[in-house]
Amino acid sequence: MTVKNFGDVEPGDWVLGSDGQPVEVTRVHDVHTPESMWEIELDDGTVVKASGNHLWYCETKLDWELHALRKKESRNALRDVITPQILKLLDEASKKDELVETSLADMVTLLQGGTHPEILNVIVRVAESLGHVAEQTTTFDVLDDDEIEPELIRMYDARSFASQLLALTGLRPYRKIPIIVGSVMTTDAMMELSETAELPVTRPLA
Repeated sequence: MTVKNFGDVEPGDWVLGSDGQPVEVTRVHDVHTPESMWEIELDDGTVVKASGNHLWYCETKLDWELHALRKKESRNALRDVITPQILKLLDEASKKDELVETSLADMVTLLQGGTHPEILNVIVRVAESLGHVAEQTTTFDVLDDDEIEPELIRMYDARSFASQLLALTGLRPYRKIPIIVGSVMTTDAMMELSETAELPVTRPLA
């Protein structure tokens, strides 16, 4: 077994996954220094230190109260745009063996969300429920002064995105796919939520 520092890991290396089994590294990202750190105490007394942009899956009482309405409104909205061709594309995407990244813009284009506000709401809510798997920084020219403006694009797992959209259609073949109730949020966002909801948190780290 070879021991490496975290920052020295390269594609092709093998590390232990969350299940304790070896997983091959397929991509590495630039070193990230978080702007904020938090110390979080869980219900069982475990204390976890996490960056402000660490992702957490959260469910609130309100999520459950609105879940039935969300399913109904999503089903009605998708009914108008899900053609057999789009249904086939989503079905194929959901069955991919490997991770395929997609952006919100890709999904909006596929489902014509730019011309259907209800569909846009469905797409955004699915993205919130999944959380992003990667971030890409792109640049575009600003016409007035020719400066380059960076833009952060969040990428999502196309397989999970397609599966959630299929489940929300309510169509019989996809009714067994569980619909995610809650949403994924950063530690910073969770701390903001703690101002209006009781969460097991303590204080930010210096």
